[in-house]
Amino acid sequence: MDEKHIKVVLMAIELLRAELDQLVERSPNLTDEEIVKKSQELDRLLTEYYQLIKKKQKEQG
Repeated sequence: MDEKHIKVVLMAIELLRAELDQLVERSPNLTDEEIVKKSQELDRLLTEYYQLIKKKQKEQG
């Protein structure tokens, strides 16, 4: 398993979370197009991260 890939995805998740927090502070309307797009991107990264972790666990055990 590529640990570097996992770390890169995790860093991207943290960055996107921070961006999403800033967007929500500026526009509390959670259906704002920009907020929805960032949220969907974060969902995609979280899914990728969990798939990588699951694959890593499978390889180890």
